Amino acid sequence: MLFDFAPDEKFNFLEAFAKRVGASIQEATLTLPPFLGEGTIKKMRLVEDFSLLMHHYILKEELILRRSAAEPAGQRINVLFHINASPQVLPIVDEHSPTVREDVHAIRITSTNIDSQIRFPACSQVFFMVLSTTRPALRRLLNIKKMNRVVEQILLGQQGFLFYENMSAEGQKKLRMLATLDPKAELSELWIWIHVQELLCGLFERLLARETLKHSPIHQADAEQLLLVRAAVVKDLRVAPQLPKLAQLAGMSTSKLTEL
Repeated sequence: MLFDFAPDEKFNFLEAFAKRVGASIQEATLTLPPFLGEGTIKKMRLVEDFSLLMHHYILKEELILRRSAAEPAGQRINVLFHINASPQVLPIVDEHSPTVREDVHAIRITSTNIDSQIRFPACSQVFFMVLSTTRPALRRLLNIKKMNRVVEQILLGQQGFLFYENMSAEGQKKLRMLATLDPKAELSELWIWIHVQELLCGLFERLLARETLKHSPIHQADAEQLLLVRAAVVKDLRVAPQLPKLAQLAGMSTSKLTEL
């Protein structure tokens, strides 16, 4: 199933998705209809300028969430934490088999002027969290005194950006915990906010550890090509990626691809 949406200031994902699948919302929670799978999508307002959409389900068919970009980039930031946990035991990969890896535990932080497409496979347990905030609010929360160029572009820039990070084992554990917390339980809102801040702290520790090279603003067309390059790199990890071939795939020079 494909769900296309183009958010604006008044857009409500939960209401739009409920209408698309013919489901109802009870206490800010959507329960998936049986034809689609089993599980929930919960909406939570944490504190001022921080809101959360928590997806936790097992699907009967593939689900694709495709969000159109907003223009201009503006101040809003989305942080996506994503785990697909297959219930089946994966086959052992020997030296003669291609090593194939999907995005099983990834973090993506992006401005809203970049198109977003996430695929959720059937028969896998999905833990997917979207944290929506603004540059000023995130800057106040983190209170980073010495930024590298990556963090500067996220917190202080005015143009688009797209960064990926791996999720640590501890981060995966926290995301699973968040997905299974009962929001009605005593102190649950506080616990959720604490775990979200821990996830953000881990993410920005990794971003601050990156090399302080210049990062150019990213445009929508470049972002789409970079996603193709990324998919090609992780498709078969036996094969070392070759920059000229990847640049040809992206339709750009090797110097531009390297810079992006």
